[in-house]
Amino acid sequence: MIEALRLLRERIAGAASAHLLEERTRTFKERAGALEPFTVQERDRLAGRLPGRSGRGRALTPAFHVDEHGPSHIRGRCTFSRHHLGGNWVVHGGVIPLTFEDVLGRPTPAARTAHLRVDYRLLTPIGQEDPGGGRERAGAGTQAPADRAMDHGAP
Repeated sequence: MIEALRLLRERIAGAASAHLLEERTRTFKERAGALEPFTVQERDRLAGRLPGRSGRGRALTPAFHVDEHGPSHIRGRCTFSRHHLGGNWVVHGGVIPLTFEDVLGRPTPAARTAHLRVDYRLLTPIGQEDPGGGRERAGAGTQAPADRAMDHGAP
């Protein structure tokens, strides 16, 4: 369902017909209503808790596919879609921290982000696979600082 929702977002982001979007809004509201009986408490939800699925089953975050992981490192790849477009076929700057925030907690799921600083060094194009990952620096459990990077276009 999450992949279908991502595809739907992609199509909406590329749509050029206001009439079509207004017409489909009714359909989306009907479908959302049909899912209402299946709503559960936070502890019982699946979104964000499906490690084998892209984006761990979250529709908002870009799908980060894990290639390698260990107790203190993670390596994978991410492809940003038209839904993440900021302009001129590059990723919106706000999507980059969102992606890092999602990836930061993967090696240590109990971690919470206290501070996130993003250095924008290169433009990240839409539709191209970006390798990324990171490692946890020496520290005490959830207090450990972490480094993450997306390597698109890096020399």
